[in-house]
Amino acid sequence: MTLNNVTFYQFLHTLHGDRGVYDERDYGGGWPAYRYGITLQGDSHAFDLRDYSTKLVTDTVAMKFSMPPSGYELGAYGMKNAGDHQFGKPATGTHLSVESNSLNGSDFFDPDESDPDQDAWVSGAVSFNLGSFADQEEKSLDVLLAVKSSHVDAYPPIKLKVHHAGMINGLYTIQFEETTMNPLVGFVLRKSSLLDMPVKDWEFLPVGYQLDVPMPNWRTFEFAVDTESEPSAFFSVVPRLSIGF
Repeated sequence: MTLNNVTFYQFLHTLHGDRGVYDERDYGGGWPAYRYGITLQGDSHAFDLRDYSTKLVTDTVAMKFSMPPSGYELGAYGMKNAGDHQFGKPATGTHLSVESNSLNGSDFFDPDESDPDQDAWVSGAVSFNLGSFADQEEKSLDVLLAVKSSHVDAYPPIKLKVHHAGMINGLYTIQFEETTMNPLVGFVLRKSSLLDMPVKDWEFLPVGYQLDVPMPNWRTFEFAVDTESEPSAFFSVVPRLSIGF
């Protein structure tokens, strides 16, 4: 039995990708033959846990082939305002072009994340016409997958200034300030009765804080404590990046 008009597709999607491009220029380097393919990039923020400075991290994922594809497309893998894509199949996107054998030749996709009607998950696909396959015939196609992360400084190390820690009006109150004014930083509270374990292993307290209370840029945790059953305790204000996708 012979299979005719065989087309191979390779689809690429990264969950937090922001943009994508098809490119076939030769940039030199150690793998010059692998020049045809799709590259996706995404930006995010992360703490450097050595000093709690904030980095802007750019993650790059590329799939490169040593032969030109017969088709390509950069586009959505579902729209973010139309539900998630953890279950089932997104209603719009490049994956549907793969299913219909109709990649549209778009070589760039960078949806406007500030516009809910345009914001989308990013994806891309390439196709290769492999012709006919005779009975028992084999063909191969190599792909080079490359992953890279780079970062630049976004905000300096955070600086906490604790203004008060103690009882106020029957509630244990912690009032503090983050003096670098980093807009991405939030905080959680942890508690322990002992100091012989890392803070990351302390009990998490599900307590929110008030912002700009009692002064601008101050934050205030207030919570009840039972001093009879727990006469001593240690608390740690732990920074977290407030990030949404």
